[in-house]
Amino acid sequence: MITLKNARLLVATLFALFVGAFFVVKAMNKADKPNVSKATNIWYFQGSSLAEAQDAENYSQTPHPSCNMGTALPCEVPVDNAPDQSSLQNFLDGKTGAEIRDNYATSKRN
Repeated sequence: MITLKNARLLVATLFALFVGAFFVVKAMNKADKPNVSKATNIWYFQGSSLAEAQDAENYSQTPHPSCNMGTALPCEVPVDNAPDQSSLQNFLDGKTGAEIRDNYATSKRN
């Protein structure tokens, strides 16, 4: 038969295991996330043709007035760690205008 003293010991042990498991899981979740912060910069395509979407000179950080008004051209393009046009060009290199529009632009325009 279980005594009161044994019941308290059992409850305390189960509580300690539960709390310990909580902290282990929390530590594992924290370890999965890299400690590198990425700043996302928003660039707005100002060009007039899809071929111009590959050139960083055709982007500015000033919103285009026609964003979300069509599907032909990219408009708003968020890029991690691209605070200047040189960094933006590194991102754009090797991508077609259609890839930029379809895979990276969060809004489009005509």
